[in-house]
Amino acid sequence: MDDLMRYGPVCILAITTLAGIRVYFNNAPQPLKMLFHICLVLLLIDGFGYFISDVLREQNKWLANLFLIFSILYVANIFLLILEQEKIKLTIQIFYGAFIVFAFINSLFLQGLSGVQTLTFVIGGVFMIFLSGAYFWQLLVSPDNDRITRDPFFWMSFGLLVYYAGNVPFYGMFNYLERNFYDFTVFYQTYISNAFATFLYLLYLIAFLCRKNYPKSY
Repeated sequence: MDDLMRYGPVCILAITTLAGIRVYFNNAPQPLKMLFHICLVLLLIDGFGYFISDVLREQNKWLANLFLIFSILYVANIFLLILEQEKIKLTIQIFYGAFIVFAFINSLFLQGLSGVQTLTFVIGGVFMIFLSGAYFWQLLVSPDNDRITRDPFFWMSFGLLVYYAGNVPFYGMFNYLERNFYDFTVFYQTYISNAFATFLYLLYLIAFLCRKNYPKSY
């Protein structure tokens, strides 16, 4: 069961990435191609991470931390392209610069690269929740909101919202939980967090399989 929960999300991610190849054959917009790119990079990073931990028997938290920083910035850039409100776009641009500075300081002087960067996850996760909510609001007020289930970015935003809403409180209390409830911490990371990751990848898969015409150029 432990192996299933550990490697299961990667298998779903591999299927999702394969399905994402279709974005190059159906005139998909650039943001959807960017979602495929990050799935592909994540799949490669996961494979390399397992090689480091399972074959070389070394810790790979530094790799996870670097990808976390990259993924938050990259997904924020996707939202920058799909969100229309100028104030939200400006907020993303400000966050971009501030987050880079914070991640640099946190990696060098606070939590380091070799530990679990809970601060980076919580700050980035809260912003992902905000951007997902902003996209839901954009869909709600749109005159074409009767077909939101055919919008790939609805599924992307839904997946991100659930993933970070389920993990941000945990990582916000991670240090306390690890000290006082170690078994629960291991259980949550192994089963609950991986379940949220699997859910996210499944919604990415739905996003890639959505049948929708893309007349708008991003």
